[in-house]
Amino acid sequence: EEIGAAWSQPIMSISSGRPVGSLSTLYDQPHTPTEHETRTAAASCSLLPMAAPADADAVAVAAGRAIN
Repeated sequence: EEIGAAWSQPIMSISSGRPVGSLSTLYDQPHTPTEHETRTAAASCSLLPMAAPADADAVAVAAGRAIN
């Protein structure tokens, strides 16, 4: 299946302001995000860091150690 459109928005750490992830959406045909999709993504990306641990960098380091 081909990708007709892709859209990504960064999820920024509250404490450091650095990106800690992204919210990505893929479509199988050309697509421009609607106003509703844009608002929903913005709200999600501002809420997601609140659900993550305060020290996401330490979690990422620990996860890297667990994998290796």
